[in-house]
Amino acid sequence: MSKNISVIRQSVRQMIQDEFTADLPYTWEDDELNQYIEDTLVDLSQVQPHETKVSVIADGTKKIDLSTITDFDIADLINVEKAEYPVDEEPESFRNVTRFGNELTICIDTAPTSGDNIYLYCLKVHTLNDSESTLNRILERVLILGSAGQAAINKATALYLQGAKVNSQIDSAVTAIEGITTILSRAVNDIANGRAASESISDMLADAQTTLDKVDAEVQQAITDLDAGRLLANTVTIGRGLSDYAQLVTSGITNARGLLDEANGYFRQGQAEEGLISTQLGLASREIQAANAELGKAGGYLRIVSAKTGLAGVGRALENWGKAKQAEYKNELRRLRKVRMNIAYSRS
Repeated sequence: MSKNISVIRQSVRQMIQDEFTADLPYTWEDDELNQYIEDTLVDLSQVQPHETKVSVIADGTKKIDLSTITDFDIADLINVEKAEYPVDEEPESFRNVTRFGNELTICIDTAPTSGDNIYLYCLKVHTLNDSESTLNRILERVLILGSAGQAAINKATALYLQGAKVNSQIDSAVTAIEGITTILSRAVNDIANGRAASESISDMLADAQTTLDKVDAEVQQAITDLDAGRLLANTVTIGRGLSDYAQLVTSGITNARGLLDEANGYFRQGQAEEGLISTQLGLASREIQAANAELGKAGGYLRIVSAKTGLAGVGRALENWGKAKQAEYKNELRRLRKVRMNIAYSRS
């Protein structure tokens, strides 16, 4: 039983290993394979055409308008080899024919009688669709072989073209990598500025510590003065000395307050510097994030380059396979080619 185009297409898929896999699309669309099958079918028909006999009605002339023949697609006509007139005689009365465009002329001395049948022996492109096929099993095999080879070669060409379009990705990767250098340079400057501010804070903290030490000394002196004054608190005769000690303590506390304000000033300045450090480090962090983003872009571009380079390798292997199948196909065509002889038939 002849295979229809759906079965032929599936056979081509099997040969090019493009069979159905769950959740994965076909590598070749149906329309693609149909086109390769159609092209190969026409090619095959040039060597081994479909031979068919068509009956037409004579109009009283030697001319036949091929475009008016019922159920006859002139687009599929390769050639009219000969005509038979009168028909159904033994032996057959074959006639030579000439063709110009859609007009066929029977090479006969006397024009056929109007209304008589004339048989045309035609060579046509094979029919292959969802419901009909004129191919035998041998021609089906050759058609599948040629279609698979052509599909592989064409897909290889497409992969080559994709693999060749890597220059823009390489340029983009280079631009991204060059951008990283500039970004990281800014980040280094930001960190250096932060480090300088940090060193300044270290000096401020040292000054604050020195000042706090002075505060501590003033407080300790105030305590000593208070202890000394406490000894005089119950001595009425020298009560005046307590007042003197109180003034000393008050003076010491005032000094301590001044020193604390000075230390607090250092701390406030340090806090301001810390804000600068935070700002600088924040800038550096953002620069580093930007550098990471550019690095990610560069990596993405380079992965595309790698993938497309790999496509070129796959394309080369696919092309070699396709060429091997095409060579087998052409060998089969040579074996199928018929030697057709030109015979001069009687005109009478």
